[in-house]
Amino acid sequence: MSLFELLFCYGLTFGMMNKTVWIQNRFKILDDMLSCSYCTGFHAGWISLLILHPTLFKDPQTFLFWAFVSSSFSYITDTFVAYLEES
Repeated sequence: MSLFELLFCYGLTFGMMNKTVWIQNRFKILDDMLSCSYCTGFHAGWISLLILHPTLFKDPQTFLFWAFVSSSFSYITDTFVAYLEES
């Protein structure tokens, strides 16, 4: 997974969490997911795999790898950015 792909995942995570007002406030479970960068990053990972590498989407190991790497990177990046904003 390249840095470009990781940034794509984080960008998708950030967009889903902060720029999708048409999704928010409809279902409590969806609001809970969108408030968590780790949870949203998981879904951003498999969505980005589908967008960037649709032929790899069928392999369950690749699917899980992208989803969990994206969730970890998104959580770490979001936590670091929040720390920088507070300082």
